[in-house]
Amino acid sequence: VSEPVNDVDHAGAYLVSTREGLDIVEAVGLPNVRLLWDIYHSNVMKEPLDVIAGRAHLIAHVQAADFPGRHQPGTGGIDWPAYLALLEREGYTGLMGLEYRPEGDHAQSIRQAAATLQSPLG
Repeated sequence: VSEPVNDVDHAGAYLVSTREGLDIVEAVGLPNVRLLWDIYHSNVMKEPLDVIAGRAHLIAHVQAADFPGRHQPGTGGIDWPAYLALLEREGYTGLMGLEYRPEGDHAQSIRQAAATLQSPLG
């Protein structure tokens, strides 16, 4: 699994593009080589919402943190219902991990993240 990061928090990082990461996974063409899509990094890099369109099958895992701040989902400007709807439309059935810096009480941050990440499609 490869994870594109951003070059703001990770200056000098090689892989900073979700599209390029997906291109690499596709070029390798092996079922055990997949991408970890971190929605926070994707937003820092100002990637379009549909950057994964048609290629969700190349993603092994999704990570969530809000932008700006890398706090729990629901504290920043990411349109989580739009991202969740995209993942569902694209047929992503894998897991989503939370990788954020809690803002406020840790237990409350988890409750806020869970409430924010409820699927808009039921």
